[in-house]
Amino acid sequence: AKLNEALCLANSLEDQRDGYFHTDFFDKPLPPHVLVQNPSLKGHKPRADTYFGPGTVDTIKCHLNAAETKGEVDAVFVNATLSGIQLRNMERAWSKPVVDRVGLIIEIFNAHAYTKEARLQAELAALSYKKSRLVRVLGPGGRYTFGASGEAEVVSARGRGGGGQGFMSGAGETELQLQRRRVLERRNYLLTQIDEVRRTRVVQRAGRKRHGGSSGHRLATVAVVGYTNAGKSTLVSNLTDSDLYSDCRLFATVDPRLRSAALPSGRKVLFSDTVGFISDLPVQ
Repeated sequence: AKLNEALCLANSLEDQRDGYFHTDFFDKPLPPHVLVQNPSLKGHKPRADTYFGPGTVDTIKCHLNAAETKGEVDAVFVNATLSGIQLRNMERAWSKPVVDRVGLIIEIFNAHAYTKEARLQAELAALSYKKSRLVRVLGPGGRYTFGASGEAEVVSARGRGGGGQGFMSGAGETELQLQRRRVLERRNYLLTQIDEVRRTRVVQRAGRKRHGGSSGHRLATVAVVGYTNAGKSTLVSNLTDSDLYSDCRLFATVDPRLRSAALPSGRKVLFSDTVGFISDLPVQ
C-alpha cells in the first residue's frame, strides 16, 4: 500500500490538468523512475545525518549511477519526512536533488492550486516548510544559495552597513538571518491576504443565509469528505449535474468548490467538494 501511494504521489505532478483521463491510474505510463526499497530492520532507527544507513546510501548511489547513463533520473523522492541536514547530505552523496514526502505534497498542492486562497495557502505551507530547512548549499553555477536544493536565492548580507545601536556599528545581518527575516515578512503578508479572503467568504455565507431557498429555509451546505482519489468530485458532479474536474491521481482537488442541487423535497442545497485526506498528511 505504501509503495502504491508513493508512486501515486510521484505521478501526481505529471501532466497537470491537461484533460480528463478515461483510464485507470495503473494503465497510465509512469515517468521514468528507479524504485529502491529500504530494508526494514527490526529496531532500525533513521540516522540523523543521512536517514538511511551507509549501505543503503551506497546501494541507491549505484542504482542512480546505472540510471544516469540513460538520463532517466532527475531527482530522488524519499517517502519520509527529512530534516534539512538529511536532505543536504543525501544530495551531496547522490549528486541529485532530493525531495521528501512533505516537500512533494506541497509541490502537488502548488501545482493544483488555482484560486487566490489556495495559492496563498500553498505558498504559506511552502514557507513554513522551507523556514526550518534553510541550509546553505552550492547551487547552480557554483553560487551558494539557501534551501534544501538551492531553490531560494539569497542576496549577500555582507557589507550591508552597520546594524548596531547608538554610535557603534554592528556586523549587520548574516545571510541566514536575512533569509529568515524575508521568510517571516512574506509569511505575515500571506496571513494578511488570507484573512481578507476569509472575510469575503464570511460575507458570502451571510448572503446565502439571508436569501435561502424558494421554500424560505436557510441555504444549507453539505460537505463531501473522504480520502484523496476516492471519487468525491465524481460524486458531486453526478449529484449536481455539473462538470467538476476529476482525475485518478492524488489531490486533483485542492480548491473546495460549491455546486447547487435540489433535493427530492424541493429544497435547494449546496454541495462542497473538499480536499481529500491521506495518511501522514503534513501539518503545513
